[in-house]
Amino acid sequence: RSLASHGRVLASIAEDGEIVLWTSPGGDADRRDRWFKRGSTSGGYVRDRVSLGSKHVMTVAVNSRRVAVGGSDNIVMIYDMASKGGPSKVAPQILKGHDGYVSSLQFAPGDESCLVSGSGDSTLIVWLLPPGGGRGTIQHRLSDHNGDVTSLAFARDGRSLVSGSCDTLVKRWDASD
Repeated sequence: RSLASHGRVLASIAEDGEIVLWTSPGGDADRRDRWFKRGSTSGGYVRDRVSLGSKHVMTVAVNSRRVAVGGSDNIVMIYDMASKGGPSKVAPQILKGHDGYVSSLQFAPGDESCLVSGSGDSTLIVWLLPPGGGRGTIQHRLSDHNGDVTSLAFARDGRSLVSGSCDTLVKRWDASD
């Protein structure tokens, strides 16, 4: 269903309701195809698996510390990769704020504490995630689309965000606030 990468970590989700965290062996950054070969000794390896207990997951995002997933249950779940024993051993933080399915997620580049979610309720939410864990809060709610928000992308410098929607529009947002 969805893939996301950050550095040497790749997160994948599938219809079986499981997040698989893969770690690249390093070296040849253009050989990311090796991550997908389960059990391969020459490719990356499975770092952790998290059973979500739900087959409603549609999207995943990852940064150096966290994995975020969202789906048709209208919530965002945040798993801490730095927790003792890995993310499969700790209950996720639940973020509620959307009235529709969560279709897209993006962590801001260079800012471990900022996550943006896009939804079937035609909104984007900018979440502030405390550095040491704790409860995430809504920093901004952006609502200028007239259809389901289906995709998000940050500029490399993190200063702007682009969203795509079923209203056939692509919007650019100033992310420096």
